Amino acid sequence: MSFDLPHTISFALSNIHETKRGLKQLISLLADAICVVFAFWLALSIRHSEFYTDLGKYWQVLAVVLFSTVGIFAGLGVYRAVLRYSGHRLQLQLYKSVFLASLVVVLADYILTGGTLPRSTFVVFGLVLLLLVSTTRGVWKTLLDTQQGKVGDRVAVYGAGQAGRQLVEVLRRSDRYNPVCFIDTKAALHGVEIDGLRVTNPARLSIECRPSAYDFEHVLLAVPSAAEQERKQIVQELSDLGFKVKSVPGLDELLMGKSLATLRDVSPDDVLGRDAVAPNENMMRDCVGGKVVLVTGAGGSIGSEISRQLARLGPAKLVLLDNSEPNLYHLEQEFSRKTPSELETDIVPVLGSVLNKELVRMVLKEHRVQVVYHAAAYKHVPLVEAHPSSGARVNVLGTLNVADQSIALGVERFVMVSTDKAVRPTNVMGATKRMAELLVQNRSTNARGTKLCMVRFGNVLGSSGSVVPKFLSQIDAGGPVTVTHPDVTRYFMTIPEASQLVIQAGAMAKGGEVYVLDMGEPKRITDLARQLVSLRGLTVRDEENPNGDIALKFTGLRPGEKLYEELLIDGDNIEATEHLKISRANENTLSPDSVKLSIEQFRRACDEQKDNAVVNLLRTYVNEYAPAKNSNHQSS
Repeated sequence: MSFDLPHTISFALSNIHETKRGLKQLISLLADAICVVFAFWLALSIRHSEFYTDLGKYWQVLAVVLFSTVGIFAGLGVYRAVLRYSGHRLQLQLYKSVFLASLVVVLADYILTGGTLPRSTFVVFGLVLLLLVSTTRGVWKTLLDTQQGKVGDRVAVYGAGQAGRQLVEVLRRSDRYNPVCFIDTKAALHGVEIDGLRVTNPARLSIECRPSAYDFEHVLLAVPSAAEQERKQIVQELSDLGFKVKSVPGLDELLMGKSLATLRDVSPDDVLGRDAVAPNENMMRDCVGGKVVLVTGAGGSIGSEISRQLARLGPAKLVLLDNSEPNLYHLEQEFSRKTPSELETDIVPVLGSVLNKELVRMVLKEHRVQVVYHAAAYKHVPLVEAHPSSGARVNVLGTLNVADQSIALGVERFVMVSTDKAVRPTNVMGATKRMAELLVQNRSTNARGTKLCMVRFGNVLGSSGSVVPKFLSQIDAGGPVTVTHPDVTRYFMTIPEASQLVIQAGAMAKGGEVYVLDMGEPKRITDLARQLVSLRGLTVRDEENPNGDIALKFTGLRPGEKLYEELLIDGDNIEATEHLKISRANENTLSPDSVKLSIEQFRRACDEQKDNAVVNLLRTYVNEYAPAKNSNHQSS
């Protein structure tokens, strides 16, 4: 048997480059070569029960074994592994490599010396070589981990399971974080050490895991398989104790390929959002898959998320209409960064207003739109309260324009995004949205080929109209956090959930429905503010804690604002749907004559910018509209 030694050397050095990384590989290769020589000598010494001095007798065998072993190591990828990130995979590669190296000893001895080596030499050589190459790598990895562990923020890892242990391995190779302990609810683990870190009972966090004991402020949440409600409870408890919490991706994100090492700050959604209402994926895909879909107000917080959710459902074309150039540009750029495998949909941005009849008609006709999601609206309560004509023009007449053009051009479905503020409204914004609902309901009665519906939900965390961004900005600025009233309450849901609801409603629509989500219990805004302060690792300054970080300031209800919101006008007049947590509201509508007259009156009042006239029209046609005592329009 002959060996092409130059070729073997070239193969062994194929991954060695003139770089820092290449130098490390070369050092590792030379160390392995020394281990091969030492293992061969030690195997002979053990077999002869003395220090073996006649290696020259087997120099040919040793040379072949040396170059072959290095070649095998290189061929199986041992030198491609980054030592700091190595684990079980590298150890398995070493097992295979050493086994093959032992076979080479047998073959080389048989071919070159006729089989003069003692048979036990092969076994001893393999065991010694495996011990040497594993130990050298283990020692070097430990030194690297020890060096890295001396820097970075000291953190605790919540969750001593597989995800937590893997996270610790990653953190020990990081310059940013230094793990100092585990936190886990399993009683069997309390007090023991895993990977050199003690496991602590979370019930003792306020006693044991304060800076006096471990000197850390951050907790990294590593429980990707935990239920949503369980994660929220953990985050709430940790933030209440003053810890800054970061989280690894959830199980669904890990299944989609996201790295466990991707840490993110815990968001308000993790604490304030409800358990998400699971949509019917097949129903949504059947509704929009392979079709041309238009989203109005696509650049807004709700419209943009609806667009993202729609894009993953595989429409043939997604038309994005918005009158805000910056918002539309940013959304278009977001989609343009996706690869063809991530986005198989044609994206068509259109800059313009829903009030432009010719533009809306052209967009629907030119692109042959089949499904419309109407999210364009003015929704900031104080601004619309101060400008009723502008609010009514967009919310009422803009909605009517898109609905009418959709019906005229035979669009299959039209879904209007509404709000809980349309229920017994106390402000102009809510009243205009309710008026829009009434007009869409009217149009649905004569829309032969178009199914029109509305979907009504509460406040959306993180949207441009939500208090969350405002509160976070105030907290980051040092406070105070301004709350209108100690007892004001609101329903909350996440932007993705709200967007999925809109799409789901469009899929279920038969015509004229108002869909309402079971949003659980409303939340006090004061509690929301306190929780957001805790999420920033700070405390509220009040009478009980005069040395706290952030003060709360009550400013009084804003014009048109009420203490609590509702989702139904008539709580008894509601029906279940095929979705367990989505209901259908059956509410009063306007007569055809009233609709025709109201449209003419609203157009005239908006064109002439007569705010008082607009408010009076809302009072006339929206029976439930009762301006709040603090409203600018309490009396005409």
